[in-house]
Amino acid sequence: TKEAAVAAKLYGGSTQDALQAASALSKEAGGLQNVTSEAVTQATELSVRFGLGAENAAKLTKAMMDVTDGTTEGAAEMQSFVVDLAKANDVAPGAVLQDIAADTETFARFGAEGAKELVKK
Repeated sequence: TKEAAVAAKLYGGSTQDALQAASALSKEAGGLQNVTSEAVTQATELSVRFGLGAENAAKLTKAMMDVTDGTTEGAAEMQSFVVDLAKANDVAPGAVLQDIAADTETFARFGAEGAKELVKK
């Protein structure tokens, strides 16, 4: 959570934001053994930078890991894809990420390539 706290502060957040993200990710991932510092940092960034809140950020981080290669790197690439596509279409990235977080089951059902197509729509 130390790394996540530093990342949170870069985006105007706090150590508390990082702790909330770690807790939510632990619940979403099924325990602390499945929570890495990279995943906590990513969930914290989503929570603070895009205003998703800890629970939605954790759900989205987990869903993006699930539809990619199961790593935080794959999830980060998917996140970047979503953010870049939203910006290219003059849409607020946070709104798109919030929509995906609200229906992670549908997002996860499509797999990596299908999820990219879903995001494009």
